[in-house]
Amino acid sequence: IARYAATLVAPNDILIVDSGTTTTRLARHLVEKNKITVLCYNFNILNELRRGKDISLIFAGGYYHQEDQMFTSKENVEFIRSIRANKVFISASGFHETLGLTCIHAHEVDNKRAAMASSATRILLMDSSKFDMVQTSFFASMDEIDILVTDEGISPKWRGILAEKGIELHVVS
Repeated sequence: IARYAATLVAPNDILIVDSGTTTTRLARHLVEKNKITVLCYNFNILNELRRGKDISLIFAGGYYHQEDQMFTSKENVEFIRSIRANKVFISASGFHETLGLTCIHAHEVDNKRAAMASSATRILLMDSSKFDMVQTSFFASMDEIDILVTDEGISPKWRGILAEKGIELHVVS
C-alpha cells in the first residue's frame, strides 16, 4: 500500500503525511522523491523523511504522545490549518459504512481534521482488515475521502460502496 501510494507523488507536490503505521512506511518510499515538500507531526515519519536529499520538511510539534509517536497541541492544529497541500495521506483504524472513519486515540482527531481541511486531495491508506471496524474516535465521513489505496482483501461489498460514493479505488497486491 505504501509503495504504491508513493507513486501518486510527483515533483513539486506539497504533502501532509498523517500519523500511522502505513504512513510511516510511505515515508520510507518518499525519501527517493525529488522536489517535494512534506508536513508531518509524527516523530517516526520525520525521522524517515529527514534522510531525503531533496525534501523540504515542515514539522508541526506540540505535546508528545509516546504510544503513537505523534505531536499534538492547539497551536499545532492552527499551524497545520495555515499550510496548504495538494495531497494528504491519511490513516484510519476503522472504516464503517455509516459511522465513517475512526481512529484509536482521541488526540489524533484534530490533526487529522486539520490536515484534511488543508489539502486539495485526500488519500486514505488502509489495509482491508480495517473495513467494517469501528474505533472510539470519529474524524471523517466517507464522502471526505477522494482516493483509497488498499489491498486485495477488500470485499466486493466495499468495492460497490466506494464506487457508489465516487471514491477512486486503488487495490494493490
